[in-house]
Amino acid sequence: MPYHPSQKASHLIIHNSAHSPARQQSNIMHEVGHILCGHQLSAFDISNGLPDYMRHCPVEQELEADCVGWTLLLPRPALLTALTNGWSHADIMQHYSVSADMVRLRVNRTGVMRQLAYKR
Repeated sequence: MPYHPSQKASHLIIHNSAHSPARQQSNIMHEVGHILCGHQLSAFDISNGLPDYMRHCPVEQELEADCVGWTLLLPRPALLTALTNGWSHADIMQHYSVSADMVRLRVNRTGVMRQLAYKR
């Protein structure tokens, strides 16, 4: 449903439908990260008919929303299970609708490969 400035909602996420499905999902989970972390808007301008506050978030909040979004997209236990079961990165990408970059990022940041090496 299209957004109209007169609508009252506690949260609104606007995404770009021209992006790939994996990118859209990543963007949306990033915004959900802001909501879950309780980040408040530092500025709000609807002069163009849409909320225009994306450029006003502190860097720390953006990084926090990134980390939460990544974790929502590809939780460590799910990644560990997939790799334990012999899934390829392509399998993980398809199953979780994430990009190759997201799989690499989560593999690198979670330490799952190190954990799997200890099991062997």
